[in-house]
Amino acid sequence: MATAHLLPCPCGQTVPVLPRQAGDVVVCGCGQRLDVPPLSRLRSLPIDREAAAADGGPAWGFRQGFLAGSLLVGALFAGAAGYLWANEPRPPNPMQIAAWNQQVIGSWTPEQSWANWWRVFRPMTLNVRAATGNTVDPRLERTVQLYRVGRWLSLGVAAAALVVGVGVYTAFGPGRRA
Repeated sequence: MATAHLLPCPCGQTVPVLPRQAGDVVVCGCGQRLDVPPLSRLRSLPIDREAAAADGGPAWGFRQGFLAGSLLVGALFAGAAGYLWANEPRPPNPMQIAAWNQQVIGSWTPEQSWANWWRVFRPMTLNVRAATGNTVDPRLERTVQLYRVGRWLSLGVAAAALVVGVGVYTAFGPGRRA
């Protein structure tokens, strides 16, 4: 809201006038007609402190609201990216797998060892994934891949929201209209 200035009247009272009234004529409470000075001289008049206090300060405009909204969207998507990063499934630790295998395989009888080798380990030797050294479960790989894509998309949307918010804020700066 525009700041009101106090225009003095010869009767001793003051009349609050807004900058948009510069060059107009206003009427005092005593009935006297007063010419409002041009804007260059209006700014030298005292400010109406009561109107400024009742106003409560400047209200948010389109620019501030759009910037706050885009910051909120950016923070939301950045938080989603952080959540996806923190909860991304981790591949199993090879040392834990080796210790478990040593414990379990060490307890097998020779017949169980042969049966399990035939049922589990022999197909792995024929599998290309096992031959290349990649023994990670394909479902785990797919899940990790989806988490990473979601994380990068969330970061991209957050960055876009911030860029658009700052761009709109600067494009519709003071003196420009939305």
